[in-house]
Amino acid sequence: MKAKKRRNRFGTFAFFIPIILIVAVLAYAIITGTASPMGKLVVSAQSSSRFYSPVGLNVSVTVGTSSGITPFRLSLTAGIYQVTYPSVPWYSTPAAREISVIGGQSSYAVGVYDPLVRVVSIAQSHFNSTSISAMHGVTPVVFVNHMDTSVVLESELTGNVPIPSSQNFTVVFEGPGTFGFTLSGNLVSLNVVVS
Repeated sequence: MKAKKRRNRFGTFAFFIPIILIVAVLAYAIITGTASPMGKLVVSAQSSSRFYSPVGLNVSVTVGTSSGITPFRLSLTAGIYQVTYPSVPWYSTPAAREISVIGGQSSYAVGVYDPLVRVVSIAQSHFNSTSISAMHGVTPVVFVNHMDTSVVLESELTGNVPIPSSQNFTVVFEGPGTFGFTLSGNLVSLNVVVS
């Protein structure tokens, strides 16, 4: 008789174990859900302001396991997320970084793309190249005078521009085309092919 009562108690106890586990899991989900409310992450990308006014860029950015075309916003549970920006032609790629999302607040991830600079060295009254490429509205072309004396850069686009010793002159082209540059008194020229 005692053995039968023990078996009945064990059977009753075994019946309630799954129910207790389900209640515990639900309670845990409710507690962690209220302790970690959703936060917002606003993701954008732009060019740097180093050479001209920043321009917003539409790129496909990955945030954890999600992705979207900038600018976009995500609702995420509180935590730390890795934001990865893609490469874009004519720009250097921003490094991936971790962003903290705090429940009930907005966090921001801004990828700043620096344009790839084309440097033209002037030495011994010559350019270091005869042709370079650039993207209009994006690529800065920087002429650097490495000579001990001033030089005059000549072009139909810029006119005559004096560049003192150890100084530079920067051009960002507004439209596509091929633009020629020479140094005053020198027949050696440089063509900048702008797409």
